[in-house]
Amino acid sequence: MEPISLTVQDSKTLLSSFGKKPFQYKISLSTTDIAAKSVTASTPGTMSNFSSIGPTFQLNLKPQLSAPGGNILATWPLTYDGYTIISGTSMATPYMSGAYALIKSQKPKLSVSQIYSLMQNTGKTLPWYYNKNIKSSAVHQGAGLLNVQNALAYESLITPTQLSAGLAKDYTTWNNTARLNFTITNLSSRSKTYKFSHTPAALMQNLWWQEETYNNMYPFYGSAKFPASEVTIPGGQNKLVFVDIVAPVPDPVTWGDDAINLLLPMYTGFVTVTNNNDIFTIPYVGELWDESKLFLALGECFLITHR
Repeated sequence: MEPISLTVQDSKTLLSSFGKKPFQYKISLSTTDIAAKSVTASTPGTMSNFSSIGPTFQLNLKPQLSAPGGNILATWPLTYDGYTIISGTSMATPYMSGAYALIKSQKPKLSVSQIYSLMQNTGKTLPWYYNKNIKSSAVHQGAGLLNVQNALAYESLITPTQLSAGLAKDYTTWNNTARLNFTITNLSSRSKTYKFSHTPAALMQNLWWQEETYNNMYPFYGSAKFPASEVTIPGGQNKLVFVDIVAPVPDPVTWGDDAINLLLPMYTGFVTVTNNNDIFTIPYVGELWDESKLFLALGECFLITHR
């Protein structure tokens, strides 16, 4: 339901009156039969369950960053009163564009890629709607929810903004570790010390040919190891940091039938970098891809399709 329905003339009258006495103008409803009410988001504080899910076939994260897009008050054709409540990418995109413009206005010397880095790695990671004890998979939320205040206040850049651990290769001992790296740039004039940790996110599979609701998430995680637990970077300089992303080991006993039989299980998480109160996150994704299962499933689909 729309919070309030106004005609074009109503809007002009309100704006004109408000402009004359902006701190005194009040609006009152002349009837007790009030239809207007607040609209609660379907998945408040979490990723919308209709949101797209990645990654790409090259195991690059998509989406890369999240913005509010559910139950948003937006303009609408004037023939339909000019406003409505709508959900989707069309709502999240202008929010992201406005955020970029705001950051650019305050940090005009930063390039497009640098502002993108700030936007992605200063966001807030979100829980899964159906179990808030689990972080929603990074292939669902990307780097998390955009936080413009953090992007404006933080004085560091991290590149690349996301990591890929690739495909698992050891299906015998499941000893799958990927050595990756990222660069921290200290944009300030003073020395900063950065500490490293790991935030796990849900295991899931990307069944892009099915409805999103079939993409369940599971509390089975990879881990991260750091050759050095922290690094100090002088002002205006940068350093390369190494991290080992360790894939989870499938366990039929603890995982259960649902998780152990996933066709394309993807483990995700966030490398966390902290400097005092500044918290940066770098999402990663890896895949426990058993090729024999994949081709067997594709063969069964082919037989069913052409039977």
